[in-house]
Amino acid sequence: MEVAKVEGGYLIRDSKNPDLAPHSFTEAEWQAFVAGVKADDFTF
Repeated sequence: MEVAKVEGGYLIRDSKNPDLAPHSFTEAEWQAFVAGVKADDFTF
């Protein structure tokens, strides 16, 4: 997984399949995700 900070948010792509289009997230969406990770809200 690769993450890039861009104007207005973040792009995430699969490093094993770099030809696929990245997923884009707004700053607010990214911050909510990071907060969820820190709070251990996810099960993998």
